[in-house]
Amino acid sequence: MTRHALRALVPLMALAPLALAPLAHAQTTDRVVRSQANAWLVASADLWATPEWGLQTELMYERSDFGAAPQQIEYRLGVQRMLHGGARLAFGGTYVHNSPYGPFPARVAFDEYRAWEQATVDQRVGVVSLSHRYRLEQRWIERPVLGATGQSIGHDASYTMRARYQLKGTVPITPAARAQSLYASGSEEVFLGLGPHTPLNLLDQNRLTLGLGVRWSPAVRSELGYMNQVILRADGRQVEQNHTLVLTLGFTRAAPRR
Repeated sequence: MTRHALRALVPLMALAPLALAPLAHAQTTDRVVRSQANAWLVASADLWATPEWGLQTELMYERSDFGAAPQQIEYRLGVQRMLHGGARLAFGGTYVHNSPYGPFPARVAFDEYRAWEQATVDQRVGVVSLSHRYRLEQRWIERPVLGATGQSIGHDASYTMRARYQLKGTVPITPAARAQSLYASGSEEVFLGLGPHTPLNLLDQNRLTLGLGVRWSPAVRSELGYMNQVILRADGRQVEQNHTLVLTLGFTRAAPRR
């Protein structure tokens, strides 16, 4: 790897310790850390109607116990605007269905609705392509209220805000000019709670991912990777450290030629 490539990966390596910080802190507190193996399928698409305007959509199908049990289904849809220099702005909404899973299961399944705003800036350093993604989320979480017999008698709605920053880097393994090119990827994403309704943890979640990808054509790519996911639960004590296999399918439709 070239010196430029190593220099480009320095920010990613600097953020990586955040994935282990909650676990290290748990050794000196009464936090309870549990691990599990999960499997996720992610399908995303960027559909450009014009060189400036397009749609952005993503479906995340998440399973716990390495695919044996439901975990979460998340669907995100938004509008995006290409700016000069390659930066992109986007906004939209997300629907999330959460199932009870893992060592700290919720009592029942519940839904979440989000509005989000996002800015993405691409950067090139030698052979390394970097992407900086900044996302702000407004979250409405609806948990069922159970009666004495265990039946739902209503919903308890709560509102929170969250900021996310993702740094992703890709390095070609085979020449990108080939019809089917291979590349390596790595990403680090930090989730921070915002506002007066933030739970006890400022750090909500951390995702560190390493993988390999194939660019089948200018429009189609796929990636297979490992993600170390740390989730700090709202009670301040329970910590999930999840080992997740992630398969990502990506599609990009360029704007029609005029």
